Amino acid sequence: MDNLAIKTCSEADLGLLAELNRQLIEDEQHDNSMNTDQLRERMKNFLDGDYQAYLFLENGVVRGYALVRFGDNPRYLRQFFVCRECRRQGYGQAASAGCWSFSKRTGWISK
Repeated sequence: MDNLAIKTCSEADLGLLAELNRQLIEDEQHDNSMNTDQLRERMKNFLDGDYQAYLFLENGVVRGYALVRFGDNPRYLRQFFVCRECRRQGYGQAASAGCWSFSKRTGWISK
C-alpha cells in the first residue's frame, strides 16, 4: 500500500470507471438501474462538466476511484470506492490519505 498512486482520469478510463461505478451501485444496493453503457455516458457527462475522477493504483493495479466535483467550494466528493477484493486491507485509509495529500499538492484545497 506504500505504492498507492493517484491517477487523474481521462476519457480513456470511462469504461473502467463505469464498471467500478456499477460495482459501487451494487454494493450500496442502490435502486439505480443503469447498465454499464449508461453509466459510462453518465461518467462522461460528469467529466465533461465540473467533475474529475481519480484512480487509486498500486503497481499499476486498480484499487479504487474517487469522483470529485470542482464546481463548488468546498469541493464535493461524490463517489469514493475501494475494489471488493481490496477491502479490509487498509486501501481505503491509504487512498483517503493519498487524496488528502494529492488535494493539497494540486489545489483541491488550500490548507
